[in-house]
Amino acid sequence: MISYTSGFDKNLLISGVVFVLMAALFGYFKLYRLYFGNILPVHIGALLYANIFSSHLLTPNEYETDIGMVLVYVSRTVLLFMLLEVIFRLLMLLSDKTGDHPENFKWALLSSFPLFFTVNFYLPSETYIENYKDFYYRYIDFAPYLAVRTVVFTVVAASVLSTFAEKRAGIFMRVLSGLMFGVYAQYMFMNSGIRTVAGDPIDWESLTGSGIVNIVIWVVLLFLPFAAYLISVKLKGSAKKTVGRAPYYLSGFIGAVEFISVIVLMLTTEADLLHYNFVGILSNEEQFTISKNQNIFTLVIDMGDVNMFEEEMKNDPASFECLKDFTFYDNCSMKCDSTNISLPSMLTGGEVYDTETLDQWYDEIWSSERAETFYSRLHENNYRVNMFGDFQYDYLDLTGKADNVIKAEGQFNINRLLFNSIDNMSGFRYMPLLIKQFVEPDWSMINHGVVIQKQCYHSNSEILNNLRLKLSDNDSNYFIIEHILGMHWHGWWANGKEGSMDQTKSIVNNYIQQFKELGKYDDSVIIITADHGVHAEPDDMPIFYIKRAGESHDAMQISHAPIQLLDFQATCLDLLGLEKEGDEEMFGRSIFDIGEDEERERLVFQREQYEITGDPNAYGYNNPDKVDMLWGYYYTGDRYDLAKKEGSQPPDVVHRIVMGYDG
Repeated sequence: MISYTSGFDKNLLISGVVFVLMAALFGYFKLYRLYFGNILPVHIGALLYANIFSSHLLTPNEYETDIGMVLVYVSRTVLLFMLLEVIFRLLMLLSDKTGDHPENFKWALLSSFPLFFTVNFYLPSETYIENYKDFYYRYIDFAPYLAVRTVVFTVVAASVLSTFAEKRAGIFMRVLSGLMFGVYAQYMFMNSGIRTVAGDPIDWESLTGSGIVNIVIWVVLLFLPFAAYLISVKLKGSAKKTVGRAPYYLSGFIGAVEFISVIVLMLTTEADLLHYNFVGILSNEEQFTISKNQNIFTLVIDMGDVNMFEEEMKNDPASFECLKDFTFYDNCSMKCDSTNISLPSMLTGGEVYDTETLDQWYDEIWSSERAETFYSRLHENNYRVNMFGDFQYDYLDLTGKADNVIKAEGQFNINRLLFNSIDNMSGFRYMPLLIKQFVEPDWSMINHGVVIQKQCYHSNSEILNNLRLKLSDNDSNYFIIEHILGMHWHGWWANGKEGSMDQTKSIVNNYIQQFKELGKYDDSVIIITADHGVHAEPDDMPIFYIKRAGESHDAMQISHAPIQLLDFQATCLDLLGLEKEGDEEMFGRSIFDIGEDEERERLVFQREQYEITGDPNAYGYNNPDKVDMLWGYYYTGDRYDLAKKEGSQPPDVVHRIVMGYDG
């Protein structure tokens, strides 16, 4: 689509030419007879359809001026309206030349409404209500759109079907009922084998066999209304009509159950569907500000896997020259194969244990004595704590710890990407397995209809485009946590593994270079680590590089000390000279107190199943619904010892925690 630019817009020219052409056709071939022959519901439906389609063609911020957007939008809407009017009238003329058949209208409504209600209203509503904390907009913001679309689709479909003779109309109505059965069976019973673990891409090729079986079931369900009709033709009297129309009654019953279900959901959910979910966010106002005094800067690279970085250091050592003053700890372990657990655990020292939800766990770990003590000590010693990134649902728990927590303020805007994401979320639920991959939703786009003010940057492109470090205008020291998308799967989908690695290295190089340009490199503590490694790999351990203030080398140093991300707080207190007597009992040991040859037992939680020699049924290993099960392994040695244990033994600890969404 061509963007509007000042002075001229090809969209307007094309629309104008088409209008002139259509006007000529209307006059010369007297197509206006078709146009004015449409019934009122079709006129209304065509206009609303055109409105919907035209809005879907618009991209947010595509046009430089409001008038350009309005003109193009209006021209497209009018053009689509005229085309749809002609198409609908042609369908009516082809259906039955004898005229309308209003007696079909109620049966057409009964067969079409359940299907359009399910895909346009019920599934999007259910998805929103059950995941409302992930959305920054209200249910009331988009629910009217869903309702209007449902009504329009239903009325127009029923109006068109009412122009067909009974036998022809019956064919289409039975198809609609069959589709309803397929949709219902798909989202209720046939999606259990589809899941993503922590945002991993789905291996669609492995689902080919089950996808074929799924298609066969769809064909059977589509044929059921026709089977009922074939049976009914052999019957007489009321039985004939009852059996023949049974599919309409059944699809209507399913639609009624769904309608009641969504009402119950709205009444029983704890979500406030009428008001905005004012969550806490991390402000970007000081995202690229460092102290003119003391800095401790930690860059957390999402999915920064030690295996990938060791391979990259071997293949392209020149690109890591900027890290020559660092020590690389190649035996670091995470707490959990999940950003939403591992990073909050690192920042608070919170252990993973059975709780009802992650929200409850966040409340507990951020209010713990350890977290309170650590961040109070930083603040007491003139450290401003700024955290940036995307590692939990709501950041209000960080109030009093991070200094850049604010309540989200945003403006809801209806746009194409927002409703595309809503349609994809719905389509992913009801589409057959072999079609799902084409409508797989991008969860990063679900809030595209809300412009959040002052929200911190997270994606690689955002960081690279905005990274301009500056010195603070106050006398505070700065404690900075910067969590970036890095190597996460979302980046791989867009840029591939190599592209994501190149972006990540560019970010690291830019930070270090700009620290040097501002004269704050030598006296700053810089840590480069990760929340976890590659998801669903048994040796998915994070990287850990560190440069102490004043530290320099001719080449990068390597340590094999068995450290873990839970050592972060103790290490920071050690580096800043803020440790006190008795700290080891609360915070553990600094990484500098852990010997390279030390045998240290560590606990790692995984979120993926591995083949084991024990009894898999005892832990639900093969249950695809257990995406919130954490498999804990105690191990000594390195990541290869961990992988060996995971591949040969059952877990030592199993926890259940409601994740809410992948991360």
